[in-house]
Amino acid sequence: MHHISDLFSVYRTRLKPPQKTVEKAAVVVIERISGIVVEDTNVVFTPHSRVLALHIPSVIKNEILLFQGVILETLRLELGSDRAPTILL
Repeated sequence: MHHISDLFSVYRTRLKPPQKTVEKAAVVVIERISGIVVEDTNVVFTPHSRVLALHIPSVIKNEILLFQGVILETLRLELGSDRAPTILL
């Protein structure tokens, strides 16, 4: 007997979240971890290189980069290891 959830296992492994979904998740995680509010228009995710770039003033960016490891690990847990950004610029 098969479970209904097994029918969608192929899609779960092959599909990746859209670029905008990763950007919105990053905004939420950055705010939750660092307490700094970043607009989603200032966050750009490049899927093929898995780079998350922040287009914000350098002073604020440096404060966020202090939490870079925690932010990337949290995104990896929320989005999956093969879908999450690996570099935060």
